[in-house]
Amino acid sequence: MDDVIQLPADVSSPALARRFVTECCAESGDAKLSEIAVLLVSELVTNAVVHAHTPSVLTLSRPTGRLRVELRDANPDPALISSATQNGHREGGRGVLLVQTLADRWGSDAHEGGKTVWFELVVPGLE
Repeated sequence: MDDVIQLPADVSSPALARRFVTECCAESGDAKLSEIAVLLVSELVTNAVVHAHTPSVLTLSRPTGRLRVELRDANPDPALISSATQNGHREGGRGVLLVQTLADRWGSDAHEGGKTVWFELVVPGLE
């Protein structure tokens, strides 16, 4: 069963998302993944608030041996890593770079009405 939360398009969303992920990981026994999942979700939700300017839907699922996190918004622009960020010349824009670095897998899928940015973390001991 998936855990889902609707997030508004405002500055309260990153904190709501962090609390949601922390609680879901604790309830499902994925506490070892909680710290990294919370960091990555915080980055993705902050990006959605700053760039998408639309409400979003955060979904956590647990395919065998993994924690999958999806953030769906109504902005069709893809999640990109800026070249300035890769070269260390920009203050912001590191969210997707963190996801790329820390997640076992990640991607951005376009769909009618927006996009879904997702990442997966391998559950320790089940990989």
